[in-house]
Amino acid sequence: MTRVFRHERINIYLKEKFFNENKTKLIEYAKLDQPNLLNKLELASFGLTKEEYQKRKIEFGENILTNNKMHWGWEFLNAFCGPFKLIFWAIIIGNLVVYFTNRTLSPYFLVGPILFSMILIISGMISFTKVIRRNLITKKIGQLPQSTAKVIRNANNQILQINEIDIPELIPKMTVINLTDIVPGDLVFLETGDFVPSDLRILISHDLYVNQANITGNNWPVKKEYYNNDNIESSLLKLPNICLMGSTVVSGFAIGIVTATGCNTYLAAITNSIIEKHSFN
Repeated sequence: MTRVFRHERINIYLKEKFFNENKTKLIEYAKLDQPNLLNKLELASFGLTKEEYQKRKIEFGENILTNNKMHWGWEFLNAFCGPFKLIFWAIIIGNLVVYFTNRTLSPYFLVGPILFSMILIISGMISFTKVIRRNLITKKIGQLPQSTAKVIRNANNQILQINEIDIPELIPKMTVINLTDIVPGDLVFLETGDFVPSDLRILISHDLYVNQANITGNNWPVKKEYYNNDNIESSLLKLPNICLMGSTVVSGFAIGIVTATGCNTYLAAITNSIIEKHSFN
């Protein structure tokens, strides 16, 4: 049991480390200009070719949030028989053995074991209720309300810098694909009503406002725009040029480049963090 407890603690540490590394990477992407952004993502130009897409699909996999399946049997057992609770159950069982093997003891001897049992059962019910609630929260966070996304691929002419004047040229190249087929390096077109399908670095935008309620719980729209500066805001949720998976576009439009997909997104890190923080409650 001690080994299991230690393993869970190590697992929490690794998840927290991933969470912090994820934030650091996004802040780094926010500070880069477009040429350096290409270098960081190991791209020669904007607009993935078919070969680049296939290579990245193999490397990064599908753009989906792993559904952390709840092992109900284990969670139920852990709620009522956690590492510390086992000590109390052992004391209760020991007292019961003493009572039933010693006929001279008064029935009042059972008061202590009964009270301890009731406390452990109530505590277990509370813990298991928290597990159910946590599972419902993580499922709600991970729900993707949209199944498709608009991307710009095969730009052909080596585009090293994207400006507003390039929009008429890029829009005809836009195609609608399955959300799961997005990979890092993809150019994504966002417009009013769209779901942000991955973590994105904004390249160009016009009056873009997004709702980050799935991530922050705040329904107030946040303005996003192209911006890079070494002195940029260090708070991830306040970065003006980063859109996070799970956000929705309230108004405006933008073209952004995918920096992370699926289990490598900030939304996935939040979901894992919620799960781990409740593991020992």
